[in-house]
Amino acid sequence: MSMKLLMIVILFIGYLFTCQFAFAKPDSQQETPLFKINPETHEIISLKENIVSSLTIKFISVTTDQPLYWPHEEVFLKIVCPIRP
Repeated sequence: MSMKLLMIVILFIGYLFTCQFAFAKPDSQQETPLFKINPETHEIISLKENIVSSLTIKFISVTTDQPLYWPHEEVFLKIVCPIRP
């Protein structure tokens, strides 16, 4: 009789633990490959740690098609981005 009672108590305690995890509030932060996001407010909290160095642009050289420009003239720049390792 005591083994049955002990088994019932163990199952009831296990049930309480599973209910606690089921009704627990979900984590307020969600991580994507680039950002940490708050899903409740749909806002970006911050960038991930290693992303800042990946998003930088390093210009090797910029050349133009004519040697001189007037001060009011616009210059358009094309960027070639090879795949980063």
